[in-house]
Amino acid sequence: MLGTEPGSSPNLAQRIAHRGGGSLAPENTLAAFRAGLDAGLTAFECDVKLSADGVAFLLHDDWLDRTTTASGRASWKPWTQLARVDAGRKFGARFSGERIPSLADLAGLVAGHDLWLNLELKPDTDASAARQADWGLRIARQAVRLWAGSPQQPCLSSFSIPALQGAQQAAPGLVRAWLCERLPARWREVAQALDLAALHLHASQCTPALIAEVQAQGLQLRAYTVDDPGEVARLLAAGVGVFTDALAA
Repeated sequence: MLGTEPGSSPNLAQRIAHRGGGSLAPENTLAAFRAGLDAGLTAFECDVKLSADGVAFLLHDDWLDRTTTASGRASWKPWTQLARVDAGRKFGARFSGERIPSLADLAGLVAGHDLWLNLELKPDTDASAARQADWGLRIARQAVRLWAGSPQQPCLSSFSIPALQGAQQAAPGLVRAWLCERLPARWREVAQALDLAALHLHASQCTPALIAEVQAQGLQLRAYTVDDPGEVARLLAAGVGVFTDALAA
């Protein structure tokens, strides 16, 4: 039996703010989530990694250099160092001083808001399968603790099957989604083994035939990352959720 999404928004085919605030604010920051909320969105996505001392925090890349004023591999640093990193200045001067948030920081910000949240598990790209699974397990445990009692439980997604396996072991009650650029032939077997609730696919793969095939399996389908208004409208009309940077559209 494939997973369902209890406690999630009843309208799962919706626009989802990519990395918190799309193009409106520095990605994966609290400022991004505030921008998304101000734009009226009720569904959000962000990326979650682990510090050297096991604190879950928001960042997309393995390295700090692209989005912050620091450098080096993020997962090698303790949280006390990461918490001081400026994650806003490179996006724009008015965001100078915006910090990398912990997952706990995010949970505090969104508490009380009626929103759907996707936490993408982001093991380092060169991590072993065992390390990917360990990251999935530990991030899932933190998510369970941080959202305990919340009517809106987060969805855990990843490109990494081992990370999803770790999450499934640690938090079977949280729904899971598998991220793919292109579905492999064995996708049904993977969906069954991981008890998935959804597939998150590159938008170019979301043809009418594939949409119908995935939905026939009882899975929710979401497409990334779609900014063209016409394509957004097409996918939403087909019952497909859309990750987007165009929050002001």
